[in-house]
Amino acid sequence: IRNNVISLPYAVGARREAVHFNATGTMGSSINNEGETEVTCITLDENLTEIQTAPTCIKMDIEGSELDALAGARNIIQKRMPILTICLYHRCDDLWRIPLFINSLAGEYHLFLRPHEIEGWQLVCYAVPDHRLKILRE
Repeated sequence: IRNNVISLPYAVGARREAVHFNATGTMGSSINNEGETEVTCITLDENLTEIQTAPTCIKMDIEGSELDALAGARNIIQKRMPILTICLYHRCDDLWRIPLFINSLAGEYHLFLRPHEIEGWQLVCYAVPDHRLKILRE
């Protein structure tokens, strides 16, 4: 499986730009104007179009940058319809903004919310395209 994994030294977001990263070495590491590390931020649309095989699943747990990263993956989501596994617990309004955004891109997704970890604080939105659910039912 190692040959099928590509690791790239970028942050992902809504547009290509330089961002500052607060590299604390903890779960609180995030893009932050106060961060000392400068990182190149790219869009998934920009980067994944060069890969021969389209992604079948996109998972995001990127400390509050999920909505921006989804905006930067708009074309891939609309054209390729990968399963999406997106964390909703970093920002309060992500609970409704992210599912609404996914639905605005492609209404063919079925959305599921599932809490993880102790006490359910780590809420995840699973977005599964209709045609993928039909395969699971067969």
